Amino acid sequence: LIIGYTSRVLLRSGSLSDAQRHQLTIVDDETRRLGRLITDLLDIAREESGSLVMTSEPFSAFEALEQVFLLNRGDYETRLNMQSSSNGVDQIWALGDHDRVVQCLSNLIENAFKYSPSDKRVELSCSSTHEHVILQVRDHGPGVPEADQELIFEQFQRGSNTAQQPGSGIGLALVRSLVKRMGGRVWVENAADGGAIFVIELQRCQAPDPEYAI
Repeated sequence: LIIGYTSRVLLRSGSLSDAQRHQLTIVDDETRRLGRLITDLLDIAREESGSLVMTSEPFSAFEALEQVFLLNRGDYETRLNMQSSSNGVDQIWALGDHDRVVQCLSNLIENAFKYSPSDKRVELSCSSTHEHVILQVRDHGPGVPEADQELIFEQFQRGSNTAQQPGSGIGLALVRSLVKRMGGRVWVENAADGGAIFVIELQRCQAPDPEYAI
């Protein structure tokens, strides 16, 4: 309801001052963030109670990456980059729940931008081995201290170098829980030239239709 009202006012904001428009945009952004937080909390509660419904079926890893890119591009404009399909990544198939993978990647993107300088980009990429599909979200922030790299995936826990940034400690915990349910794993590592790389690893599978086979 709040999002609906603020969106309508913003669409008719011709009579508003720049300051008023900016304030309404903040309300809109924070309301959407709160909505995502509530959704994450509900999913964690469903997971802990055993009532979370998930599927396990072949899906195109690149299509999931493309979908999450399009969903988040509007929020971050040109700062979100995605790997090109020209190197054959559009033929990589993974086993899991497509919608939940999109949700996990969206959480990782939000987390990456939270800790990245405003002039730095966040990059999405996909690769594979013979057995696994690798989805990566890479930022150019301060990285994650080695001692915190397991801790940050625990509920309500945050890294020791994140005190200046708001956060609930929920998003990454949900990502780990969902990926684990899909038979995969998630971790973070620091890039050699700075920043953090969050990695989701899922089981690779054959395309459901022969025309997509590699």
